[in-house]
Amino acid sequence: QIKIESDAPYWVVYDQDPEGVCIEPQSAPPDAANLGISSDTYLEALFVFEEI
Repeated sequence: QIKIESDAPYWVVYDQDPEGVCIEPQSAPPDAANLGISSDTYLEALFVFEEI
């Protein structure tokens, strides 16, 4: 079990591999480019993964 703290607004969870799970932060919602969402703003995010 892990605890994740972050100010990232979006996440991707990939669970198609029987060996494990991948959790990734995203800076925009899925399909943002096709939705016309863009930003020239600098993005900084902090991620803390802690085994509990």
